[in-house]
Amino acid sequence: RLHEAEAFLSTSQIYDDVYCIVEDVLSPDFNDMIRHLLDFRTYINDKGEEDGPLFDRRTRRRMIFFEFDSPSKLGKQTFIRQFCDTCHAKLMPGEEAFAFIDITSTWTRREGILITNRGFYLSESCNAVRPGSPLLYERISRIVCDPVMKIEYDGAIVKPKLPSNEKIRNFLIFSCMYFKFGQFEE
Repeated sequence: RLHEAEAFLSTSQIYDDVYCIVEDVLSPDFNDMIRHLLDFRTYINDKGEEDGPLFDRRTRRRMIFFEFDSPSKLGKQTFIRQFCDTCHAKLMPGEEAFAFIDITSTWTRREGILITNRGFYLSESCNAVRPGSPLLYERISRIVCDPVMKIEYDGAIVKPKLPSNEKIRNFLIFSCMYFKFGQFEE
């Protein structure tokens, strides 16, 4: 469903450099996509763009990728459970958590967005779902960044609290597109 996915992406009104980086290496394993994004480096070119990772240090501090950032002393499942608890998420059988986006101004990890293969769980309440319920990808019809990120969900507009960071917004849109037009088996 690549054509539908790209049409969904085009409604976001942003240039999505995250998708551009992975479009040639799409994989059924989302962690492979994350690994590719983390390994990607920008090189200095004739326009003066600097060498460095896709996600700069300040951006990366807000993004916790469970496959790559889990501290060994806690154990991966305990680490994931902490972030699920922050977002009041009770994962269904077959549902997997991949990442957490910290939305606090001081990187305390007390508020955020949990990304699973089923939907986004928000730590804060919103008008579209009750606490502990995800914004299901299948019910998201549009995500627009103009300049604030707005999610059109079952005809309602949801404005999640997010850091004003284009790379994070791009990653959230890519995650939604990837799972919305991929598969999640209940």
